[in-house]
Parts: sequence; structure tokens; C-alpha cells
Amino acid sequence: MGWHHRALQAGKTIYLNRLDSLDATITYSRALMNAGMAELSNTLADAVLAEDSTHPSATKLKIWCALLLGRHQDAIDVGRPYLGVNRGDANTRWALALAAAHLPAGIDDAVHIAEDALQADPTDVTIWLLLGYLQMLGGHDDAAQKIWRQGTDGFDKDHIGANHRTIAWMTNLYAAARDETTARKCIDYLLARDGTNGYIRYRLFHALAELGDQLAAVEMLDSAVTCGFMSLELLRQEEILGPRHLHGYPPYRRVVARLEEVVSSARDDHVSLSAITRVKEPLSR
Repeated sequence: MGWHHRALQAGKTIYLNRLDSLDATITYSRALMNAGMAELSNTLADAVLAEDSTHPSATKLKIWCALLLGRHQDAIDVGRPYLGVNRGDANTRWALALAAAHLPAGIDDAVHIAEDALQADPTDVTIWLLLGYLQMLGGHDDAAQKIWRQGTDGFDKDHIGANHRTIAWMTNLYAAARDETTARKCIDYLLARDGTNGYIRYRLFHALAELGDQLAAVEMLDSAVTCGFMSLELLRQEEILGPRHLHGYPPYRRVVARLEEVVSSARDDHVSLSAITRVKEPLSR
């Protein structure tokens, strides 16, 4: 994840070569979802579920697509039964918590979902970060700071054994916890080692926005798009988090408009393919 153009082309090739394959359909659906085309992704997930109504990967894609399309109640309705079976899936609990946060009076429910996710995986930095944001959105700034500081405890500041995605999330956590020195060190570390990854740059955009460095944040988002980041719908759902103060900032809106154009231009190459869901034989694994 991070080079969405490449993933789209790879997913398209795999799909066209194996139209009868359930796994190939899921692969392409996931690439579309990550590249800001959740509606197209959702169509393919439906095709898989028509063949296997309990397919876990397709169900998970349905949940994420609902979140990314702003169908927040749909995400909750599909996600709760899924998590009843897949209790350890903290990643999907994160999606449900964010969906709940967008619903009227949904912050308390979102906090509960996030707390359940931490019970499933207390080492998941993404949940620590989100839980703090949920407290902040609920008007509990002191509780948010306490959670963020607690989340940073025990994390190796030398990043030993951590992958770059985890460090990118930790960078945002340090920024939220007002540890700017460590956050800046993490930013420098990641740019030196994984600077061409669009998703890593997108997460660093969140950290810089949280630090209040608006110009640097916008420049980081712009460079993320240049490096292949296309998750426009994810950005729209996460705007209530780190980028919350950028909504009226003209340079930010210009970069978002650029991202919208990138996704729109690429979409034409995939919209017709996502409709190829009827095959003579059932989809195979």
C-alpha cells in the first residue's frame, strides 16, 4: 500500500486473467478501494458475496467501502455481525469506530468500539491514536492527552523491529501527545528510508497537521499524491482527525482538488471492468 497506481494495474491484470477466480476479484476490489474508488470496489465485493455469502475478505471490504463512501450506518450494520465472528480483527474495529464517530450521537459508541479493539490487540498504535481523537471529539481533551501519552509508553523510540507503517502511525501519536521532538525525528527517519511511499507520506501529513505546521502538512500531502497516493475517500473520512484545522486553508483545498482529479482520471480505466461480474461458471477460489 502506498503506490496505488501500480496496485490498480496489477489488480486489473490479475482480474482480467482470472475472471472466474474469487481471489482475483478480491485482489482487484481491494486495489480499487485503496485507490479512492470504493463504489467500484463494492460492486466486486458484492459479486464475491453472491457466490459465497460468508466470505470474510469480501465482507470486510463491504465494511470499509461503506465507511469510505460515507454510509456510516451501513458500515456499523455489516460490521457488528462480522466482528462477532472475527473478534480479533482490530483493523475492522477501527473502521467501525470511525464510522460511528460520524453518526449523530455516535461518539460514545465509537469509544466503546475502540476500547474493544484495544482489548483485542493492546499493542495496536492505530487504536490508541483513534481512541484519543474520539475523546477529543467528545470534548474530553484531558482524557485524549492521557490516552495518547499512554499509547506512546513502551514504544521503542529507536524503532527496533517496527515496520514503517507502524512508525508512521506512531509519528502521529507523538504529535498528538505533544512530543514534537520525537515526532520530527520519526518524520526524518521515514523520509530517509521510505520517502517514495505515498501512504507513508500521507500518514506524515496527518502528523504535521497535528503539529500545526500547515504549510509543511500540505506539502507532504501534495508529495504523497505525487508518489502515488490516491485514497481520496480515506482522506475525507479522516479529515475530522489530524487535518481538522485545515478545512478552510486554501492551499489544502487545492491539493485535495488535485487528488480528486487524479482519482477521477484513473477511474475511467476501471469503471467498465468492475461491472464484469457475471461469469458462466461460479467464481472459484
